[in-house]
Amino acid sequence: MSRISRRRTARNDNGTLTLEYRDGSPQQHYQVKGVDLGDVVEALSQWAENRRHFIAKHTWERLTLWD
Repeated sequence: MSRISRRRTARNDNGTLTLEYRDGSPQQHYQVKGVDLGDVVEALSQWAENRRHFIAKHTWERLTLWD
């Protein structure tokens, strides 16, 4: 299991959040939109412990800026 190297959040206009994570190279950069604060807290807590359960909980979209 590789270590998740980065994570980021942003607030959307409708009050929900976008959560991103990168699992290595730029081609492994993903995001999920429309999550709530509880989901973000859970994901960041798991990230800090190098656990990945939050990944299976959401449908992630790969960011293709680097393709």
